[in-house]
Amino acid sequence: RRLLPRFNNQLKCLHLCGDYGYGNPRCPLTDDGVKAIAEYCPSILTVDVDYQDKVGFSGILALVQNCPNLLEIGACGTSLGVEDVSSILRVPNKLLILSFGKIGHSHSSTEKVRLQNAVMSTKGRVVVCTMSGLMKMNLPPEHKANQDDSMAKIERAHEQQRDPMVCNKWDGEGW
Repeated sequence: RRLLPRFNNQLKCLHLCGDYGYGNPRCPLTDDGVKAIAEYCPSILTVDVDYQDKVGFSGILALVQNCPNLLEIGACGTSLGVEDVSSILRVPNKLLILSFGKIGHSHSSTEKVRLQNAVMSTKGRVVVCTMSGLMKMNLPPEHKANQDDSMAKIERAHEQQRDPMVCNKWDGEGW
C-alpha cells in the first residue's frame, strides 16, 4: 500500500503471478491488495494475478469498476468462478481479455452458456480464456466481428511484448 501511491497514473502493466499450486503460502496477495491496486493505479491496462489463490471476485470487480482503461486480466488459479466472470463482464468497461479457471476443470454446458451470454452482453468484445484455452463461442456475426477485432488487438499487443524495448505492450492501440 505504501508503494502504490507513488505509481499513480504511471503504472500500466502489473504482473503479480503467484507460484503454481493451490494453497501456496508464498502467494500473499488478497482481494484487499487488488483493491489497493484499483484505488491507486486507475490508469492500469493489464493486471495479471494468476495463481494468487486468495484473490477472487471482490478484488477483480474493484479493478473493473475503478480502472476505466483496463484491457486485460489474468486470473487463472484464483478463486474466480463462472458466476463471478459473468457478473464482471456485465460491468461497463473496456476489457478485451479475461483469463480464469483452474487446471483440470472443464466447464459444464450450463457454465458455457452463462459465459457466452456474458460475452454477448459486451457485444462480443471480451475474449474469455480458460486453462483449456480460448473459449469457443457461437456469436452473431456483428459480435463475432467485434471478437475478431479484439483478438487482433490482443495478438498485436502480445507480439509487441516480445520486444525488450517495449515497456507498454498496449502502446499504439490508442489507449
